[in-house]
Amino acid sequence: MWQTNIYTDAAYTKTHVFVAAVIIDPELGNYALSEVIEYTATSSCEAEYLGLIFGIKQLLKMHSNRPVKFLCDNDAVVNQIKKLYAVKSKDLLKVYNAAEVLWSSIPAHKKIVYILGKLNLADRHTRSLKRKYIKND
Repeated sequence: MWQTNIYTDAAYTKTHVFVAAVIIDPELGNYALSEVIEYTATSSCEAEYLGLIFGIKQLLKMHSNRPVKFLCDNDAVVNQIKKLYAVKSKDLLKVYNAAEVLWSSIPAHKKIVYILGKLNLADRHTRSLKRKYIKND
């Protein structure tokens, strides 16, 4: 059975987080989704969690039982979701807990892997969204 691949990414400013998910699904095809969230992120890791949350929510809307692989370019997020690293920052606990609840609600076989930023298909969508927002602000 073919798996669904979901690339997630995020970028942030003082007041907003720009999230994106690129979904590659053997039945539904390939598509990219992005969103601007009013949120004061204190780190790129916190923003990346919001990107992962966005990607998981998109998967759950698909109601798919197909195996899924999330691809993320933040090593800390990947290893915290895998429970290889502890979450030590109080600022991250809120978004980590939210991501963990959603992660555990995915019905299908799931995994998350680290990829280099230059290989992250969602990266250009977050950068583009951020540029548009800053240009219009």
